[in-house]
Amino acid sequence: MELARQEISQLKSAVEVAERRYQNEYIQSTLQIRSAYEQAEAVKSKYSQREAELAEELKRTKAEAEVLRKGYEAAEDFKKLESDLVEVRGSLMDKEMELQRLRSEMEKRVESTNTEAMEAELRRVKVQCEQWRKAAETAASILNNEEERMDSVENGKMLKKFGVLLKKNHK
Repeated sequence: MELARQEISQLKSAVEVAERRYQNEYIQSTLQIRSAYEQAEAVKSKYSQREAELAEELKRTKAEAEVLRKGYEAAEDFKKLESDLVEVRGSLMDKEMELQRLRSEMEKRVESTNTEAMEAELRRVKVQCEQWRKAAETAASILNNEEERMDSVENGKMLKKFGVLLKKNHK
């Protein structure tokens, strides 16, 4: 019995040692699990923080890309406007040259028309002078022969002709 008690005592001791070891291992395992959870939470927190930083960086990058795109579009619009301006200037120069040509042509035509009008006026004045000369000659001959023709019927006809000539010249 003593042996059995000793053996029981040893077994109790072994069970106690095994229980302590189990409790120590359980505590150790619990601490490791807790530590692993804490590490996982820390990693999650860092991941969330990094994700927020990357999201913010993405927003900034998108905003910068939009600014650059708008700048590029503005530069393209500016280049197009410059080319349109060059084209309009060229067209304007062509129109100015055409206007100058038309002015010159118009001045020549006006000058030609004025010359023609002056020549027509000169011809009219020459005709009128010739008519006046003839009328004056007729009047002079009438005055010279006034005494001779006073009584004649033809004298009245001649005066009528003279009056008709004068009326035509005034028109």
